[in-house]
Amino acid sequence: MKTALDVLAGRKDLQAYGDNSIILFALELATGVEDIDSVASSALTDHSNDKSCDLLWVDTASGRAVLAQGYFSQKYDRAQAPANKAASLHQAVGWILGRNKQGIPDQLLSAAEELWTALDENEVNSLEIWYCHNCPESANVGGEINSTVNTAKALLTQNWPSLAIDVSGREIGQTRLQEMFEATQLEIAVQDEIRFSVPGGFEDSGDDWSAFCTTISAEELKSMFAEHGNLLFALNVRDYLSLIRSDKNINHNMHRSIVDEPGRFFAYNNGLTILTSDWDYKPGKAGKPGALSVQGVAVVNGAQTTGVIGNLQDNETHGLSQARVLTRFVKSSNREVLESIIKYNNSQNQIEPSDFRSNDEIQDRLRREFGAIPDADYRGGRRGGETDIIVRPANLISTKTAAQALSCFHGEPTAAYHEIAKIWSNNDYYIRTFDPSVTARHVLFCHSLIKAIEQYKLNLNEQDQATAQDNSILEFLRLRGAGFMLAAAIAANIEQICGFAAPSSWGIRFKENISPNAARDLWLEIIPSLAQFSGPLNGAVTPNFRSAIRRDTALESYRGVLSAILAMQPTVYRSFADRVEYVAV
Repeated sequence: MKTALDVLAGRKDLQAYGDNSIILFALELATGVEDIDSVASSALTDHSNDKSCDLLWVDTASGRAVLAQGYFSQKYDRAQAPANKAASLHQAVGWILGRNKQGIPDQLLSAAEELWTALDENEVNSLEIWYCHNCPESANVGGEINSTVNTAKALLTQNWPSLAIDVSGREIGQTRLQEMFEATQLEIAVQDEIRFSVPGGFEDSGDDWSAFCTTISAEELKSMFAEHGNLLFALNVRDYLSLIRSDKNINHNMHRSIVDEPGRFFAYNNGLTILTSDWDYKPGKAGKPGALSVQGVAVVNGAQTTGVIGNLQDNETHGLSQARVLTRFVKSSNREVLESIIKYNNSQNQIEPSDFRSNDEIQDRLRREFGAIPDADYRGGRRGGETDIIVRPANLISTKTAAQALSCFHGEPTAAYHEIAKIWSNNDYYIRTFDPSVTARHVLFCHSLIKAIEQYKLNLNEQDQATAQDNSILEFLRLRGAGFMLAAAIAANIEQICGFAAPSSWGIRFKENISPNAARDLWLEIIPSLAQFSGPLNGAVTPNFRSAIRRDTALESYRGVLSAILAMQPTVYRSFADRVEYVAV
């Protein structure tokens, strides 16, 4: 099996991001994002004055934020990553969570204000602080990260006292990155032999699977967690959710029941499903408990149960000997069966909002239509497999990015940026985004506009001798939501740009049936020119990208500037316009 670093070295799509590639790879492994380029375009903050924050990713759909610093050593025999880089995370946390605008560079301020607003709106419940590198992990770095976590907790308490934010730190070096990668490849991370004392049990089996059902003591479960920690959840899409003190929160209720009513925990709790490579059971004699030995463990259902019991404080374990947990150990040598076991048994499986629409008739039709578009892979809410991590499909049209592109093109860029979950879960949002008349060719037209803006931003970033105007545009595009705002401004003026009337913007597409890359390249012929007029759009994304009034004012200002230019040079975009058509829908 390839190592995670081998896979990263082969990911040409990530190499464009230099040392930040390892942060993006880790984020991809940890969250399963489909379109890492779009994430990179908005979340990377790496800049000459980034205050030691290379990435700030805020995902209000999952309530999760990640603040990361990266380091990539060219010496592969380095014993550990520089601890001073980890220590500099203190600076990043201080600037980001200190909530003081004075002295923060514009790009980082835009990122910070996105997080501040999300915290103000109670849209974030966990903050993860990462130091990603390609060296072995070390105690020195771990200590610096723990110290940074304490600083973050103090600042959150100071500035958002009413929130219960779970703050955690991770050193993601060679070992942890490998564990994260193996989790995507269905490898059981904990391969040790583990023994349990059980009151009995029974076996069952079916087509390419077998299972042993029993109960294990909460004490043994706590010991197993103490030794192996989150490695037990390597096949779980996310680690166990942290405690939020609310009666509606299942983790808090579970914690209360194991402490206050341990003798009833078995009746209250759903139990565990654990994947294992093999087991050996020896029944007890004369009423004695039996002995169960399992080779390898991966908790695929019951991560919350394991995490809550595993993190009990010493003064909370007085009744732990009374509590037992229903447990099902399952094994299979069939990879497809293993994938299905994880999918259907994993109560922590991160259900993406798009999953709810994957069998929708509009998505089904779009998948069929995309089959006729050259070199295009549109899955319409259906997920890829573990091979996508090793070789990212260059022709993949992410369902999420497609939805965001449509939302931008049809006048709702703020929804595209902040309310992507609603696009899938709210029927009104969904119909506005995926109108029943939408076609694959129109999706391609909108999606390629977003990808062209992302590519243009990358091109500007790589220029050796940029003009003052280029630098000004780049600073704008580094602001959160700026790319979506530029796309919306261009879309709002598409009739002027192309020189024809379109009774319904859903009917606009490229005349030729071209590939996604070819479509992006057509947009790239005019994006540099259209971006020159982006000055008025600053007001829509500063201080944040949430105001409909500021958005509409900015769009109107952009329209005025572009109209003046086109009045003087009406054929300036003729070459592009000749490749675009309107088809009645």
